[in-house]
Amino acid sequence: MLTKNIAPTPEMVKIVTSVLDNKIKLQQIDFNGKKYTISIDNGKCVSLTRDDKKWYKSVCDFFSRGLTSGQSAFTPRAYQLKMAVDEVLILNKKEPINISLNELNASVITKVEDKINSETDILWENLLKFNNENQYLSTLGDTNRYKDIKARISTQLNKNLNANKISIAENHIANAGQYPKDEQIEDHLKMLADNKTSCLVVLASNDDISKPKFTNYFIPNSSYATSTLVVKKYNLSSDVLADSYVLKTKDSKGKYIDIPVFHVTNWPDKKPIPSSALIEMADLVTKSAKINNKINKISVNSFDKGLPFVHCKAGVGRTGTFIAEYYMSNHPDNNVSLERIIEDMRTSRNNHMVQKIEQLDTLVEICKAQNRPIFKSDEKLNLSVPKPIYVNIIKK
Repeated sequence: MLTKNIAPTPEMVKIVTSVLDNKIKLQQIDFNGKKYTISIDNGKCVSLTRDDKKWYKSVCDFFSRGLTSGQSAFTPRAYQLKMAVDEVLILNKKEPINISLNELNASVITKVEDKINSETDILWENLLKFNNENQYLSTLGDTNRYKDIKARISTQLNKNLNANKISIAENHIANAGQYPKDEQIEDHLKMLADNKTSCLVVLASNDDISKPKFTNYFIPNSSYATSTLVVKKYNLSSDVLADSYVLKTKDSKGKYIDIPVFHVTNWPDKKPIPSSALIEMADLVTKSAKINNKINKISVNSFDKGLPFVHCKAGVGRTGTFIAEYYMSNHPDNNVSLERIIEDMRTSRNNHMVQKIEQLDTLVEICKAQNRPIFKSDEKLNLSVPKPIYVNIIKK
């Protein structure tokens, strides 16, 4: 039986490489009962798209992740890729790829993976429908680093910041926002201190910060706050790397507060990371938050205080993915579905939370491992999950 955490074997990689040796340009095929357009060039699957112009699954992206996926994910997608290319070769009156897929047979795994993919696709469509039906009064102008990534006004933490309270099933679980602009850093740090932030989680990678020259406000020798040298370095699953610091900054009354910082240094923008690394990260933040809240005498009844603050660049994709897992790991036995978790995050901040379907795929995997319902329709009938009421919702 193949295991998700075992890397693909050299033979599997060889099979995929042989498939990608074919050059195909914008060839339409029928695959799994749907029409697709496939292109392969320079050893890369440039695209595998559906006729409705929505991405089916970015095969190119999947295989470019450095083969960090486990065998049970790699196997069926490699097989699907071979089937798609075989179809093209037959249409062009060429011989299909003559290579054994014995190591990729795992028909049960293929069926399970197909089911996971179909559940992800259905959930993604549900979330798109949710976006179309729900619009909120949001921040405008200079508050936003990116013009299309806004912050909901009713849950805004500070009128000068693109940052929000994030509530899931009426539980204020965390705060989230964009990477602060230079002119926002002072307000940002005061907001962190005023809220007695239990942990600052920075998901913007070193590359993200260096290329557009974002101000690295949380590191030692920053002109904005005092930070210790790296307290510890973490090598999480699949070589996901993180540094931890302790940030000392002033609240709005001039009182100093220490805030633990976890900076994940190599999570690429708009990409997923393996579920194991995401789970480890949530566990680290949870443990750090408990220690820091004990030091700061934050009780469970401290309203809106002692919560983590999470941001990447825009504060939606990686940020939403992490907060969803953080909620699930801290509420492993409850019946709140993944669909409701993401809808509530989008209601709290904006309709981009969990930005990419590949990120959603990872959360579906974690959800299934927890035996948590994926869809709201699968939540147990005896659980009453009240829907938050907001005064400034605009229905289309």
